[in-house]
Parts: sequence; structure tokens; C-alpha cells
Amino acid sequence: MELVRRVTSHFKFNNKSYIINLHPLNEQYYKLKMKYFNSGQHQRWISRSFFDYLNLKVDTTVLDLGCSFGVLWCQNVEKLKSYAPITLGENLLVNVRISQQNLKSRNINYPVELVDYKRLKFDDNSFNKVISRIDFEECSLSDQLIMIEECCRVVEPNGTCYFFIDNNQLTNIMNQLLYQFDSSLDIQMDPTGLERYEVESFLEKKFESIEIINYNNNSGIYEADVLINLLIAAKNLNFIDLIVKRHRIAEFTLFLTRYLEKYGPIYLNPGHKIMICNKKAQKCH
Repeated sequence: MELVRRVTSHFKFNNKSYIINLHPLNEQYYKLKMKYFNSGQHQRWISRSFFDYLNLKVDTTVLDLGCSFGVLWCQNVEKLKSYAPITLGENLLVNVRISQQNLKSRNINYPVELVDYKRLKFDDNSFNKVISRIDFEECSLSDQLIMIEECCRVVEPNGTCYFFIDNNQLTNIMNQLLYQFDSSLDIQMDPTGLERYEVESFLEKKFESIEIINYNNNSGIYEADVLINLLIAAKNLNFIDLIVKRHRIAEFTLFLTRYLEKYGPIYLNPGHKIMICNKKAQKCH
């Protein structure tokens, strides 16, 4: 009898416990790859580098769910020569028709399927790659997990699932799964590194200088994590909300660490606000 294992993750969300089972897996499924793109602007990935990142081979089978009207394939029509058929899936008939029209106008003969994301009609192991741009925002948490399971079911062993995540709640879950699953599953967030690059660029531009109002020389701040706690306490600062909501604390801590190393301690009189401003700005904001 074949030994069957199930990859199971337990986590809590909104004071409720959840279990996700990524489908009954035998040993070969431990090579399954799941890559999460934490991006609300899908088109930038499509137009910049995502097609090349897929690294398609002639016999690669692909399922593109929530295919955004076939934009990825229409924008890369010149590169689509002798690839195996790409299957596109949408959950609304109007989206299917628009996708069909767009593909036809570019002489791309890929089938577009009307599918239920929670019950994909494809057999197990049908595709080498599954691209999922499903609108998770419109789904309950339980439905989101079912959709993820279905994507993993139809991809073959050694295959890859690509998830575009535009949902802070689901991103939280993905971060938990990243650490709770067996490491050999090769779950990655932002696998291209593009988002990390943009975050670092954002931090460099947004936080070029730090200015403290009403400081004295008796309260030197040498540790970045101490300063982080003070910043988080200043809840009226929008940029802190942005960083906290998008889980950029690690990146921001690194920025502060480098700042402290370069410019020395920051002095703060307890009770006064910490202001972050652009170096070129006349006033802090």
C-alpha cells in the first residue's frame, strides 16, 4: 500500500481556528511549488517580466484562472510560437466572452473555460503550471482556502502554482503558511524580488531623513526596535499605518538601523511626536 501523507496547517484568524489541507499528498508532491505575489497591481507584473519569469517550454501546460481577459497572452503574442495550448478560466460568462474576443483579435487560439473556482472540472495533475488571479476579495475565508486547494490539486507533481494576492487578510494567512508548511514545499512570497525592490525604493524616498520636534539630549535612542514602538504608538501617522498593514516592519527596522549607524542616536523627549519627512521637504509631514 502506498504511503499517503497530507500537508496540514493549523492557524487562527479572527479568533477562529482553521485547518487547510493541501490535498492528499504522497511523497512526490513535496516537490510542489507555491509562489505568492503580494501585489494589487497585476498588470505591472504582466507588462514587465511575468511572462519571461514563467519560463515556458514547448510542451508546458498552463491553466490561467481569472485571466484578466487574456492580457498576459495578448501582450506576449510574439513570444507564443509553439507552446502547448494555454487554458484560460473565468467564473463569469461576460469575462469569458471578452477574453475570447481579445484573444481572437490577436490570432491566439487558446480555449477560455467558464469555471467554478471552488470546483475545478479539470483532473488531478492536469497542468504543469497554474496561474491564479482570482478575486479573493469577493470570497469568504473558507472559500479562499478551497480555491487554493483546488489550484494545488490540478497542478502536477513538480509543478508550480502562482498566486496573485490582493487581500491583506489572505496575505496574513499566506505569511503564516509560509512558516507552518514543510519547508520542502518551496513556498515563496514575491519570488521575482520586484516587490522587495519597490519597497526598498519607497523607503529610501519616503524616509530620507528623520526629524524630532522638541527633543533634548537626555533621551538618546540607539535601538531601532525601540524607535519602531514609538512610531507605532503615533497612530495618526499615515505612513506607519501603511507599513504596519503591509507588514513592512522588518524593512523599516532595517532602514532605521542603517540610519542610526550612519547618523548616530536620535533624541526624543517623551511625549513628543516623531516626524518623518523627505529631505527635500520644507516641513515634515
